[in-house]
Amino acid sequence: YRAIRMQMDPERSRGHSTPVIERVGERLEIWSYAISNNGGQAILNVPHGPGRMQEGHILKGMPRPNVIQHPVTTVTLDTFFENKQVDMIKLDVEGAEWMVFEGAAQLLHERDIIWQVEFHYDEDWAPEVFLDAGYHIYDLELNNIDDKKDRTYQTILSKNDLSEEKKLLDSLK
Repeated sequence: YRAIRMQMDPERSRGHSTPVIERVGERLEIWSYAISNNGGQAILNVPHGPGRMQEGHILKGMPRPNVIQHPVTTVTLDTFFENKQVDMIKLDVEGAEWMVFEGAAQLLHERDIIWQVEFHYDEDWAPEVFLDAGYHIYDLELNNIDDKKDRTYQTILSKNDLSEEKKLLDSLK
């Protein structure tokens, strides 16, 4: 296996015109990209101050108080994985899920990828996007929730039926 982590770090990327790559051992690469719905440049809003998260966001409606803005290089998942094999993507982008999925339309429709996604907002929940692309929707215990209309925070998306994996998981409890 090989793992790729996208972690935008404005401090490490400062002064670089291309994203910084760090290799950790033989199997892990850390790319300093911000994932978005288009490639190019954007403003990364990084909260600061006591009790603030340190992750940054490229969200509409920003900036907010106590936010430092950094120019960053962005990439879509479609572009990044264009010539790379990928079997699973874990997506935790603190509310920017749909922005990222806008830039992953080819991956959703043309590839057989398992996704683990945190969906943050009820008003944005649109399961038909995944169902129309051939995905089944599961919670983390691999219960099929294709028919559920309410958002599940931790979600697994797979084009394969995971009922056998569900039986195995249940047998281990």
